[in-house]
Amino acid sequence: IATIEVILMLLHSPDQSVTSSALPKLSRFVEGSANKNPAPFSFSACLLIKDDNVILPEWLAYHYTFLPLRRLIVAVDPMGFMDPRPIFDRYKLIGMNITVWMNDTDEYWVDGMYAHEKKGFNITSNTVSHYDLFSRYKHRQKVFYSACLRKLKEEGSTWTVVVDTDEYVNFNFYDEREGNPSVCSGNTACIEAYKQSIQNGTHHRIKLNESSTAAEHIQKRYDPSFHDKHCIVVARYLFVSEINGVSLTAQDARMPLGFNSTYFHTIRYPYRTSLKDSQQGKSIVDVSRHDGTNINNPHRLLGGTACTGHKSYAHNSLMSFRVHHYVGSLEAFRRPGFDARGLQKFHERNRQYHVELDNVATLQKSFWLADFVSQVGKKRALALTETLRQNAALEIQRLLLDKNHS
Repeated sequence: IATIEVILMLLHSPDQSVTSSALPKLSRFVEGSANKNPAPFSFSACLLIKDDNVILPEWLAYHYTFLPLRRLIVAVDPMGFMDPRPIFDRYKLIGMNITVWMNDTDEYWVDGMYAHEKKGFNITSNTVSHYDLFSRYKHRQKVFYSACLRKLKEEGSTWTVVVDTDEYVNFNFYDEREGNPSVCSGNTACIEAYKQSIQNGTHHRIKLNESSTAAEHIQKRYDPSFHDKHCIVVARYLFVSEINGVSLTAQDARMPLGFNSTYFHTIRYPYRTSLKDSQQGKSIVDVSRHDGTNINNPHRLLGGTACTGHKSYAHNSLMSFRVHHYVGSLEAFRRPGFDARGLQKFHERNRQYHVELDNVATLQKSFWLADFVSQVGKKRALALTETLRQNAALEIQRLLLDKNHS
């Protein structure tokens, strides 16, 4: 990787430069106590994890603050080398209710038709193809998501996010570079009506900066999707960590004092693919309205007309939220063991032909990390993010060295 760093100042529009005097001053942060019962409501989540301890602390802290997330059910891939439970234990102390299902437990596992979908299937580098491994992962996704949503419904949960550890739910602020809305399919009257709603401020995407959390925006009932449907498919966009082989290091003037932006993917990497070029979406589901049927598509969780969007994709122009999918740093991207990810795959993932500076930092009402510090206190926030990440990075390094010497 090139050692040159591109230093970016985020708090400006994508096409303008800005001087340091134009940036807002850092606010003073008050040591606070954890908010166990946030208003107006809290989110739940289902999470599959495998050797993601480096990025897990940021994922937890971010969604704890932005959604806000308080209930989490996790399935740990038995082929992983790292135990995430000590990290989860730390987050339980600030009010999160976390259940961890280990080793394809009967809590969720259901055998499928094929050999690689059986619980007792023997997995080794000598006997299993990458196709079998991927197919088993897809089966695990389906049975885990099915069981997780049913469990959360039994508990009385409502809105639930189902994303990966390298994915972050965020506001879907309007960006004039995104072009005409796909939902209009070229219809001129539809396009003009949409543009007018953006210009006059009546569209719910223009009202996103009135809220600090996802729950707050939903509660205001600006977006009819959350009342008309109980499965919201949101678009997903890749955020790169290098451009033309040059690694990125972004700075944000709103960083709380004492924190290092290079430890936070959501702050360090602001360049994404165009809003015209989304990946398959991810779902936000109101489990209280879910009928309990099995999940067959991890991108569009519910069948029939329960979800918004078209198949596995979202009409982004209609959505209040989107998912930011980070390649992340190389230390977080690498994996030990069979089917490992390395430098070549890292470069391939970053090789995107059209990327642009995202506009979230310029429009959001509040800064998630500052809010997290305010809620749990600076000392605890540092311990729950940077310290846990540094410890996990050292563990990954040891695992990789052991693998190379074995």
